[in-house]
Amino acid sequence: MSKKIMITGSCGLIGGSFIRKMIYEKQPYSISSLDKVDSNNPNSVYMHKNHAFQIANVCDPHIINTIFQFEQPEIVIHAAEESCNQELMISSNIQGTKSVIEACQKNNVQKIIYLSSDKVYGSSTHNTYREDEESNLNPNSLFAISKLSSELLIKNSGLNYNILRLSNNFGPRQAVSKLIPKTIKSILNNSEIQVSEQSRQWIHVNDTCDAIQTVIENGINNQIYNVSGGEYSNIEIVQKICNVMSSGHNLIKAVNLPGDRRRATNNELLKKLNWKLNQKFNDSIPFVVEWFQNNKWIMK
Repeated sequence: MSKKIMITGSCGLIGGSFIRKMIYEKQPYSISSLDKVDSNNPNSVYMHKNHAFQIANVCDPHIINTIFQFEQPEIVIHAAEESCNQELMISSNIQGTKSVIEACQKNNVQKIIYLSSDKVYGSSTHNTYREDEESNLNPNSLFAISKLSSELLIKNSGLNYNILRLSNNFGPRQAVSKLIPKTIKSILNNSEIQVSEQSRQWIHVNDTCDAIQTVIENGINNQIYNVSGGEYSNIEIVQKICNVMSSGHNLIKAVNLPGDRRRATNNELLKKLNWKLNQKFNDSIPFVVEWFQNNKWIMK
C-alpha cells in the first residue's frame, strides 16, 4: 500500500525535485503538496496525474488544516521556508511551522519530516572538524535562528518527527539568487562575480531527495540527521563553473562577505540507514551548467 505524503513548499528546489524524482521512479507514494507560488521562486508546479497540488500559504492555519483534512496525509515533509526576505522569515518559518504542526496534530499525521539547515550549527571553529547531530548549536543569522526555532517547535509538538539538517544544495531549477546559478548568469552576462573564501558542503538535490526517502522508509523516530556532501570553498565552486564554461575567470572579484566562515557536518548517522552520495560534485556540475545554459528563461 502506498504512503500518503504531503510536501509543503513544493515549488522550491528540494520539494519540487523530490516530487519529480519520486513520480519518475514510480515510488510507492501518493503525493500531494502545497506552495504559496510567488515570483521569488523559479520552479514551476509539477503537474502530473499522481500529484495533487494546492496553492496555499503555510502561515494560514485555516487553509492548511482544510487541505490536510481533505488529503489525510500519513507523512508530511515540511520544506516551505523563507530564506531571502528577512521581513518574512519569522512569520513564514516559525508561524508557518506552527500552522503545519497544528494541522498534523488535528489530522493524525504519523510523522513530520522537517527540512532544516546546517546553519543552525553556526561557523565551525576548526578546519577539519565536522559537526555531528549532538554538536552545540550557534545560529548566527535570522534565517538560522528561525530554522532552529522551528526545530524546537517540532521537538515539543508530541508528533513523531525527523529533522534533516541540510548542507548547500544545487541542481536544475535552483533560484538564481543562489551561488551556482548566479555565477552561471554572471558569466553569460559578462558581469562581475563577487565571491568570498567561505567554505561549504555541497550536495546534489537528487542525493538530498534520496536522503528524504531513506528517512521515510528507515528513519528512527525523533532522530536528527545531517545531510551533506563534499566540502569546497566558494572560490573553488566559482572556478569550477568557469572551467566548465571555459569563461569567466577574469570576472572573479574576491570580497569579504558576512556569514559563517566554514560549515561542515558529519553524515555518518544517515549512512547507517544505507544512504550514500551518488552524485559527486565534479561529475554533476557540467550537467547543471548545461541545464541553465539551455534554460536561460529561469535567470531573467
